[in-house]
Amino acid sequence: MDVDSALQNRAILSRTRLGYFLDIRQFTVGRVQDYVENNLSLRENVQVDRRESNFLFTFQNIDDMDFVVQHAPYNVNGALLLVDH
Repeated sequence: MDVDSALQNRAILSRTRLGYFLDIRQFTVGRVQDYVENNLSLRENVQVDRRESNFLFTFQNIDDMDFVVQHAPYNVNGALLLVDH
């Protein structure tokens, strides 16, 4: 991996947070993405990806990321969604 790629990956990881549900139900990426877009008042887009039973939230805006982390947990259809800092 060249230096530019490593720096780009580092920048992306610095804007990414891990989220997970305290529930036995499984949620799709689409459902979580929909919740973020329609229920959180964020300035810019957040990309939601799934890794096993966890979700990765990649933020375009650091203030949005801080807001989401500080106001967690979230109630998504009765399940608690935690976002780790």
